[in-house]
Amino acid sequence: MNMPYRTSRDYQLLKKLLDEGKEIVCFTDFPIDNRIFRDVCKARKIGEGRYSVTCRGCEYASFWENHNYKWAFEDEMRMANIEFIEPNI
Repeated sequence: MNMPYRTSRDYQLLKKLLDEGKEIVCFTDFPIDNRIFRDVCKARKIGEGRYSVTCRGCEYASFWENHNYKWAFEDEMRMANIEFIEPNI
């Protein structure tokens, strides 16, 4: 595909951008009838330590720092196959 932007799976960078208060355009898998499509989502930090990736009221990924998770932020994003548009830093 010839896209005019680059996507990234650098989840440490994504978390840093969210911690800075930015809302980031993301892509994730969306299964329909045994096929996988890509959906456009928004990642954001909500309050203290809660991260969410949503689209049209559907939450594809979420992570709360203050809870006793068995996995890290990066694991949650990887499990949801999140890609985000890489910013020009």
